[in-house]
Amino acid sequence: MSISSIPTELLVQITSGLGTRDLAALVLCCRTLHRRFEPSLYGTQERLMKVMRYDCLHGNPHIIDRAKSYGASISIVPICVKRHGGSGEEQGGVLTLYLTAKANQLSTFRYLLDCGASIEGDKPNRLRPQIVRLMKKLAAPQIVELLHAFLEKGLDAQVRYLRNGQIAWPLVPAILSGASPELVQLLLDKGADPNQLLHIASRKRKLVLSPLSAAISVGSREVLDLLASNGASFTGRHSRCVVNEPIQLPIFAAAKAMANNPSLGIQWMRLCIDNNCDINQVVRTTTRWCNK
Repeated sequence: MSISSIPTELLVQITSGLGTRDLAALVLCCRTLHRRFEPSLYGTQERLMKVMRYDCLHGNPHIIDRAKSYGASISIVPICVKRHGGSGEEQGGVLTLYLTAKANQLSTFRYLLDCGASIEGDKPNRLRPQIVRLMKKLAAPQIVELLHAFLEKGLDAQVRYLRNGQIAWPLVPAILSGASPELVQLLLDKGADPNQLLHIASRKRKLVLSPLSAAISVGSREVLDLLASNGASFTGRHSRCVVNEPIQLPIFAAAKAMANNPSLGIQWMRLCIDNNCDINQVVRTTTRWCNK
């Protein structure tokens, strides 16, 4: 006897102990099982929540589409959070776009965008930390081009309420991750400041980078020319804090490039001097950077 021919009453008893993941795997075995168990798989809010969360993390657009047809939100996976003292529950939520980006599910991320996923919710302050992490993730190597799709959908408008331009338009991190000139131009068109400084702090060092110094660091003349044509200043902005390396100023980034790749570094240095950079300027640092 095949499993698909077992009477429904008996099959329900056999499968009653299965978790959502195992039941989902069983449903995929054949059309008969799919027809008999799909309502059970998506029938409750708790299972619908688990299915959406699992498939955002593991990438299965087909199941996400089915969950959506049963009423699942394409933007937020609800979660139950116990209140202090353990009495009652309140509804929270996690962004589907954040889950898929976190798991590097690139095709699923694009699918969610095409389905109209957003980063808005009833309680925006609770979503704020997720949005910050999402924007940082989208500017990371390997998935930075997802940022292009994100911006093209106009979702940067939903990030602006954070009032942090570096989060809404992560120009420097994207350049460091190898963003294409097209993505850099899109960030600039959306409102990114071509002279905005990014502060990078850790226990061992403090760095500040500008878009131009980031382009010099990755050796991209095309991105550098693009930034310059959009108003980036070669003289740069001085940081208010003392740093380990003053590479937020393009001429110092060029000097560092000369140490790593003399021929390319000299080109950067000439470009800085041609754009009125002071080759004799002095900047205070926390370490003897020039002696390294």
